[in-house]
Amino acid sequence: MIIFLSAAQAIAEIPPDDDAPPSFEVKERAPWKEQGAGLPSYPSESDLIPVEIDVPGSRLEAFLDKSALSVGDDNVVRYVLVLKSTSGADNVLFEGIRCEYKEYRTYALGTHDKRLDPGAETAWMPLTKLGVDRYRYQLYKNYFCDVPSKPFPKHKILEFIKHGQVDDDQ
Repeated sequence: MIIFLSAAQAIAEIPPDDDAPPSFEVKERAPWKEQGAGLPSYPSESDLIPVEIDVPGSRLEAFLDKSALSVGDDNVVRYVLVLKSTSGADNVLFEGIRCEYKEYRTYALGTHDKRLDPGAETAWMPLTKLGVDRYRYQLYKNYFCDVPSKPFPKHKILEFIKHGQVDDDQ
C-alpha cells in the first residue's frame, strides 16, 4: 500500500528538536580602536632600506627604517620614512597607514637634532594618488596592503620592498 502525504502533513510528522524558534544572531563588529603608537628611535643609517616610489617632478629618494616598521593589532602599518633630497636635506616622518579605509596619519616628524617630535601629530586623512603625498598611496598599494583591506605582515612588506614589488597602476 502506498500512502501519499501532503507537504503540510509530512512537515507535521517531523518532531522539532526543541520548542525554541530558530534564531539568527547577528554579531556587530566592535568599533575600531587605534592602539597607542609609541615613538620609535630616530632612524639609524644602517637600518634604512631604499624604497622605490615615483613622485613626478621630485628628486627625492625614499628610505624605510626596517627596525621601526610594524603592523599593529589595529591593522595599522606604522613606519618611519626618510625622504632625502639631492641637496642633502632629510625629511623624516613617523606615520601610519590604515589599509581598510585608505587613510594615513602622521605621528611625528624628525627634527634637526635627530629626534622624532610628536608635535606634528595629525588626524586620519584620505590617501591620494596626486601631488607630493603620492608616496603614501604607493606605499599602501605596492608594499603595505593586501588591497583593499588588510595589511601584509612585516616580513612580507620587507620582502616586497627588497624585490621591488611595484604595481603598474600608480
